[in-house]
Amino acid sequence: MSFSRIVGQDRAVGRLRAAIRGGRLAHAYLLTGPAGVGKRSLARELAKAVLCERAGGQGADSCDGCRECRAVDEGGHPDCGTLMVEEGGGGGGPAAGAFPSGQAGSGGRFRPVEDSDREIKIASIRELTRRLSLRSSSGRTRVFLIPGAERMNEEAANALLKTLEEPVGSRLLVLTTSRPEALLPTVLSRVARVRLRSLSPEEVEAHLASVKKLPRDEARELAAASGGSIGAALAASVAGVRAARRFAAERLSAAPGRPLELSEAMMGYAREAADAAGGKGKTLEPVRRELLALWRQALGIHRAALGAALGAGPADSADARLAALGPERLERAMAALLRADRALRDYASPELVCRVLAGELAAALGG
Repeated sequence: MSFSRIVGQDRAVGRLRAAIRGGRLAHAYLLTGPAGVGKRSLARELAKAVLCERAGGQGADSCDGCRECRAVDEGGHPDCGTLMVEEGGGGGGPAAGAFPSGQAGSGGRFRPVEDSDREIKIASIRELTRRLSLRSSSGRTRVFLIPGAERMNEEAANALLKTLEEPVGSRLLVLTTSRPEALLPTVLSRVARVRLRSLSPEEVEAHLASVKKLPRDEARELAAASGGSIGAALAASVAGVRAARRFAAERLSAAPGRPLELSEAMMGYAREAADAAGGKGKTLEPVRRELLALWRQALGIHRAALGAALGAGPADSADARLAALGPERLERAMAALLRADRALRDYASPELVCRVLAGELAAALGG
């Protein structure tokens, strides 16, 4: 059954199942949680549970095999739309609509929204509103998914607010975000929030080994570096994880030296890693991904050193060197890494973020 595909989110799944069973689905949901823990997958499985022809829209799960379920999985269901980006939108951010991939709407041709798309404009929500007004092809609920809802600019958010304030019968909106604080309070007040948690390394490892069929030792190493995110684990490789760990241990621990050199070294590492992973010549997204993975490794090293400094556990030689700097410096360095992570997820310039981080690490660990 479809909800069984969602790893480690029993509480969130249980809440949605209960709402379906009781016929108490809200008109709009906001799925929140860290990146890569299953928000978009859960949104899709919710759509399938609502649209499944064998469940009649009233069961607690989908059959996963009927025409409706297959159409949702394939992205071509006429009653399940995902926010799409208008090709050639430009202008600092795309316009978007809600069409199956490749269809044309009032603004032209559309493609699926990608993680590298920075902004959702009001044209997106206007098109979504128009689509909401259309009749269902099957007589069931129409479901629309808005991934990365934090990317809505103020105009788009206010336009969506009007739709949320005047819900249309038999319509379901499902928004996802890893940054609910970036949404307007008025939007947050009009959606039912469902929180997803970070997964344990054991849960990530089990998924990689049993579902993705990775060797257990590789699955364990990727899981340990994933930060509780299956998405991060799937995007990584064992060789990449080891390279990031070496770089983090050698360049981002102890006194990091000249900030400009460190900044350039981080960018050089990320570009080379992105090229090796097949990201050459594409957007900056592969570079962002490699920097985030590098900083996850650095955080892990610093957390281990902090534990050793506080007497909470043993440390290897690298951790011992860091641990000798003391808890206060380590906590400042970890705070700098977390700020860099948030800035990069907000689509700040990678070069600028690296420069700021290098300066903060030098100040935290070197003085």
